[in-house]
Amino acid sequence: MGSKMHRTQLYLTTEQLEELRRRSARLERSVSDLVREAIDEVYIEPRKKELGRALEQAFGVWKDREDVSDGRVYTRKLRKEWHRDPGDKSDHNE
Repeated sequence: MGSKMHRTQLYLTTEQLEELRRRSARLERSVSDLVREAIDEVYIEPRKKELGRALEQAFGVWKDREDVSDGRVYTRKLRKEWHRDPGDKSDHNE
């Protein structure tokens, strides 16, 4: 885990704390480490997987567009428009 750590305080039920302490002893890991791992598994990893699925679904979404034959050409055209004089109404097609 390469991220900066922050100290926090949690309120746990007796059952939750006992379970964490049992696992901590059995696995020879700190309670804090087990809590971080649980948070990663429940909240962080699903979000990453969800983002990955969204990217996979979006991949190729423009493949059938006839107005965009080459992504690089289209991108260059858009960038030229960003830097164009607002008063210039001419078309900047390549």
